[in-house]
Amino acid sequence: MYSDGRLGGYNVSCSNTRGSRPAFLIPSDFAVEDDSNPLEGYSTNELVAEVNRRMNS
Repeated sequence: MYSDGRLGGYNVSCSNTRGSRPAFLIPSDFAVEDDSNPLEGYSTNELVAEVNRRMNS
């Protein structure tokens, strides 16, 4: 199962008794919204340099 809910792979289906089920349920009153952006403290040049560093390592 992919993170977007699609199924993939050999002999995979959601029919009859087969299918995907959530691992757990979280009540809606536990929902947390996080609008922070952890990358906002870096310039575009710093981010590009880090991507290049990781690709060339």
